[in-house]
Amino acid sequence: MNRKVDALYASLEGIERVLPVVPGLLERLRGMARVHADAGSVTGGLKEVLDRLGRMEKEVESWREALGSVESGLKESAGRVGGVAERIEQVVSGLESRINKLDSH
Repeated sequence: MNRKVDALYASLEGIERVLPVVPGLLERLRGMARVHADAGSVTGGLKEVLDRLGRMEKEVESWREALGSVESGLKESAGRVGGVAERIEQVVSGLESRINKLDSH
């Protein structure tokens, strides 16, 4: 038991030398704990943002595909309308020539 007491007294001098540093060290450790907690929440928020971004990219790709289908349909319809308009012009021209022939008789 006497040895333990002597060992404590011997280490007391070393403890007293580092004692002024302990409060600052504790404060730094607390600050690091706050930084660590903040970094954890930022990491979680970043993961959530990346997940949302992934979902948005999929939605944009889906919209692009739908837009491509609509554009293709519009081009096809425009071709049909152009063909129909051309046919109508031919019919009208034919009718005009018939009317002109009737008027000349």
